[in-house]
Amino acid sequence: MKERHVNTLRDLKNSDEDSDINLKKSTEDLEIQVESPSGSWIQDISVWQNKELNFSQKKEITVEKKKSNYKKNKKFDWLEKKDNSFFVQVSNLFLRSKTLFRDSKYLNIQEKKQEKTPYLLLTKRYIKSIGIYGTVSVIIASMLLIFWFWYLDKIIVENRVNAWYEKLIDIRQWNLSLYEIQKNVNNARFDLLISDVFFSPFSIFPGDQIHSVDNVIAWGRYLSKSLDNMLALYSKTRDFIDEKSLSNIYITQLLENISPELRNIEASLLSSLYHYEAITWLPTQELEDKRLWNIEKIKTLLSYLQSLNTNFDTFLDMLGHNERKRYLIVFQNADEIRPTGWFMWSMGLLEIFRWKVQLFQKKDVYAIEWDLKSSDYERLPAPKGLNELTENFWLRDANYYVNLTDSSNAIKFFTDKAGISIDGIVYLNQNILLHLLEITGPVYFKQLDMMITSENFSEIMSLVVEAKAYKEGTLWTPKQILFDFMEVFWEKLQWDARYFDYMQSLVHDLHSRDIMVYSFNEDARNFLDEMWVSWAVNFDSRLDYQYPVYTSLSGNKSDRYMKRKFIQKVTSTDNCNFNVELTIENTHTLWKRKREELQSLVSQYDIETPGILEIQWIARNRQFVRMILPQKTQIIPQNDVAIVDYGSRKGIEYFTQTELTQTSYNTLWYILENPSCQAYSYTLYKQPWIPSYDMIIEVDGKRYSYSDLKEDFYFEVR
Repeated sequence: MKERHVNTLRDLKNSDEDSDINLKKSTEDLEIQVESPSGSWIQDISVWQNKELNFSQKKEITVEKKKSNYKKNKKFDWLEKKDNSFFVQVSNLFLRSKTLFRDSKYLNIQEKKQEKTPYLLLTKRYIKSIGIYGTVSVIIASMLLIFWFWYLDKIIVENRVNAWYEKLIDIRQWNLSLYEIQKNVNNARFDLLISDVFFSPFSIFPGDQIHSVDNVIAWGRYLSKSLDNMLALYSKTRDFIDEKSLSNIYITQLLENISPELRNIEASLLSSLYHYEAITWLPTQELEDKRLWNIEKIKTLLSYLQSLNTNFDTFLDMLGHNERKRYLIVFQNADEIRPTGWFMWSMGLLEIFRWKVQLFQKKDVYAIEWDLKSSDYERLPAPKGLNELTENFWLRDANYYVNLTDSSNAIKFFTDKAGISIDGIVYLNQNILLHLLEITGPVYFKQLDMMITSENFSEIMSLVVEAKAYKEGTLWTPKQILFDFMEVFWEKLQWDARYFDYMQSLVHDLHSRDIMVYSFNEDARNFLDEMWVSWAVNFDSRLDYQYPVYTSLSGNKSDRYMKRKFIQKVTSTDNCNFNVELTIENTHTLWKRKREELQSLVSQYDIETPGILEIQWIARNRQFVRMILPQKTQIIPQNDVAIVDYGSRKGIEYFTQTELTQTSYNTLWYILENPSCQAYSYTLYKQPWIPSYDMIIEVDGKRYSYSDLKEDFYFEVR
């Protein structure tokens, strides 16, 4: 091949634009060289079927120009020697012959324009400019920034979740109005929304902590939804009652209309429980204990709601939705204790249709017994304990039996003889009225010209009734003053219209068995058992249990001043059994200051009834006690203690006596059989209306103390 000398490349190297290259001006120092291909011979490198290489039309010109530190290479050939690989050469040929491929009549290939991403190119240039140390510094700074963001995010999530929880606690602990409750729920939901937003970037990562926080937020979301549904349901119900007035509406029709909302609340609670139980990690044991406690509360609420939704038709039928129902309302005072609560001092006959009162008759228990005396039936002898007070068994003492079914059947026996047909019985202890008085505050009672409060109601009413200061009543009974006060009190409740507070109080009374309901219809009775308002106790839920049942034989009002302490000592044996020693302390707490207050009341009302002081307090307290125990017990015999077989249960019976301001002690021993070697668990069931008691339990030398208990006591060894 012939060499040709052209102009030099100095001007070309110093030029800035490709347009500066002019090969036609001078060719003195321009040197064109074409290197012979080396390596494997390429016979057919073209895809357009040109099998000869024509070097005369294509030449390689390498232009190198330097400006500052920037090096720019321009290559105008599709053939190089940098890589002798056949495949590399073919690849370069395809990449650098776009025009030929596009114009070729033998190929139909669409060009895909590829351009480098500007951000990626800028990043590469930036990394190259700052060097390796700068790159490492940027990476470290980025990691610190990410860590700070994670830590700040964690603090925000924790604070907002805690704030949400505290707002819910405020709803439960403080006496808030409906507006305040709704405001708290809305604010709590907003806290949860913030937590959800800040936590969402981390929810994609695995791990127990991430999983648990995610479930905490989900639990709160569904729980807040349940609260919203409950508040909306309450608001609709309240607005409906306010619009129509309570005396002009059929409540069962309202309940039938809101049944879908009740099912929605159940669904939300089920979802919240699912996520709450799925939490597997919490930072402290205290939080874990709270979680377990809350789970039990949610399950309890769900059990009520599920039972109500499942038996909704039965519930409506109990309220007289389909036909009229008649219930005997039993009012029990707080002065003489009985198995169902306290002494049945008065009654009311309630007839309802669709939960609207059709008839309410106030009846004194002695007035009903007056009718019974003219009735032709065989008199029943008084059972054990009561036979110390009377020879015959009367309506006033019919709530004698430990089992609510037996007591209810005994009451129905007497009402049938008196010509009063009933579908069920509602037991109301005086505690209900005292709790409502705490809500309303003092109520002015004109007949006595004084304010009645939760602190003085029991003693004032008891003094006036026993003194027969109001004999000339409608029923010719001293208890007429109680009915008169109830009318005044009912007007006060309607005037205040604090229905949500009343509802909360009644729910608490149901749980503490100050309200118990019994139906003589089997389906209704099963429903009431599920709702835990008929005192149907599953005794076998614990290995060991005790249910003490007191019946007053004092003939006075000293029961209101009795304070009880139970001391349970348990010792394990080699064969897995337990030796149990139970000591009961009974203290007569009518101290000097209280006696002076009562004497002042007697003077204030000029009460001269003979023996009034002895009836009220100046007398010893005497009780007939029945203790229900598990079937698998060997009771140690002792003097003055009778061992009784109740069928599926065992028990003991004894009498106890406590002098004024003194303490009496009763100790019982038994061996609890444990063939399956279970861990020790124990329940002390509280008799209805016992205000409170203290508990000390000692298991194999380890001692636990609990004071002022107002509900059943549960204990188990973990």
